[in-house]
Amino acid sequence: MLLIWGFDAGRIVFKATKNGSDYYMPTDDILQAILKERKRLSSGEEWVFPSDLKRSNNHVKNLSGSYKAISKKAGLYITPHDLRRTFGTVANSLNVNYPVLKRLLNHREAKSSDNVTLQYIQVSQRQLRDALNEIENLYCKRINLSQDEVIDKIWNFPK
Repeated sequence: MLLIWGFDAGRIVFKATKNGSDYYMPTDDILQAILKERKRLSSGEEWVFPSDLKRSNNHVKNLSGSYKAISKKAGLYITPHDLRRTFGTVANSLNVNYPVLKRLLNHREAKSSDNVTLQYIQVSQRQLRDALNEIENLYCKRINLSQDEVIDKIWNFPK
């Protein structure tokens, strides 16, 4: 899966996802700030997350080492699906409506077990971005900071 970031569009495009389609996901405020900072630090390089392989002029493709490092630091075994389940649970706790949550998780196709009505609901990028910011805001409140304060810390992080 290739990740493309639309700097001006405020979205990420995941190419060729598991369901066979490209997934256009808006960026929430903090993620947008992180990506802007990564772009600034890249000094004009092609990738904001370059590979650390010495002979590679490419982007990071395998995050298993990152998950291992995070797991070790947290003292927990963490997988991408753990993060998806947590994300879905938090969104549900905020009463994010089902069509928006389904779209955020890139579960686009209605299955026979779904309500057929879902096939007719169009979810806007604005609805997705608002839900992402609501989830982000919940996490910020847990650390007693606003989204703006977190973004300020990203931009003023010691280099």
